[in-house]
Amino acid sequence: MKKLRPLPFVPVLLVVGLLGGCAAVDTATDTTDTSSTTAVDADSTLAAAAVLAANQDDHDDAADYEWDDADVTDIVLSGDTAESSGGAVDISGSTVTITSAGTYELTGALSDGQIVVNSTGDGVVRLILNGVDISNSTTSPLVVTAADEVMVVLADGSENALSDTSSYAESDDASAALYSAADLTITGVGALSVVGNANDGIVSKDGLVINSANLTVTAVDDGIRGKDYLVIDSGAITVTAGGDGLKSDNEDDETRGYIAISNGTVTVDAAGDGAQAATDVVITGGEISLTTAGGSTGTLADDVSAKGLKSGVHTVVEGGEVSINSADDAVHSNGAVHVVSGVLTLVSGDDGIHADSELTIDGGTVEVTESYEGLESAVVSITGGTVTVTSSDDGIN
Repeated sequence: MKKLRPLPFVPVLLVVGLLGGCAAVDTATDTTDTSSTTAVDADSTLAAAAVLAANQDDHDDAADYEWDDADVTDIVLSGDTAESSGGAVDISGSTVTITSAGTYELTGALSDGQIVVNSTGDGVVRLILNGVDISNSTTSPLVVTAADEVMVVLADGSENALSDTSSYAESDDASAALYSAADLTITGVGALSVVGNANDGIVSKDGLVINSANLTVTAVDDGIRGKDYLVIDSGAITVTAGGDGLKSDNEDDETRGYIAISNGTVTVDAAGDGAQAATDVVITGGEISLTTAGGSTGTLADDVSAKGLKSGVHTVVEGGEVSINSADDAVHSNGAVHVVSGVLTLVSGDDGIHADSELTIDGGTVEVTESYEGLESAVVSITGGTVTVTSSDDGIN
């Protein structure tokens, strides 16, 4: 007969409350039919570093944040035209086209104008926005059609604004008020307000890194989207979106399509998912507040996903303070969820935490104050931390 190895003693505080029922944990075998769910192959024991190491590295480089002021090309925007001090800038009416790598400082306003980056050579195109206000009634006000890499720098103390059309032509590749076909970094201690009147607010078709920026994004559809990855290292970010708030949607490469947040303050109010990644969502720090579809008492349409944190493979929380009020699952993965540390305060119209394959809580504080089912997965493992669940159905399923 096989002998059972004694488990090590680990202090765990677990409180499960069932509304309208008793405060108890049912340890009997669950007989819920999960045959209709195909779980993604994922490992709920992986820490943040391991999950990120399996993904493509982001493009962020300390050298990109350094430049010589003597090499800066000035571009002055003046209503329906502009002037430039450099030769790599083409100006045609209210359209300003930057054609090579370098550092460019933009000031002033363009009404119904556009900044285009079309640099086919190597090197970073660095755009310093220093009191810029650009709107466009027919397309995007800031478009990167070609570049090795683009960095948008918000000058110290500056207030900047971008606002796009309410309807894009079918032939227009751009789909956002700030649109980049190349790797994009947004940084600086100034402020940028982005309004996506037709579709998304900020989009990179490659990778997107946000560092230290003060961003306010309002969008008809998705707020901030980096196709290959969306990395938030610091900053103050506020998103109001008619679709998903934060998104990375590369479904063709298992090393891409991830969201990583390590610091900063992120506030999202979205009709869809708060933060949605095709592969992984990894949080290691910061203060994150997500509201989806009006919160737990909101109305959820049949064809809309309005989850708080949502991943296709791994959702890992290893630090930070995460507050979610969602109409759908607060934390969700088609694969595995791993809570290592941090504080999660979850209010949900459905599950507090849901993982299709595995859910592991090793530490931290998880407080589900409202849910239909508190913790749900094919396998649930709680080996540490403080877990408090209030649910109207199963506390742990």
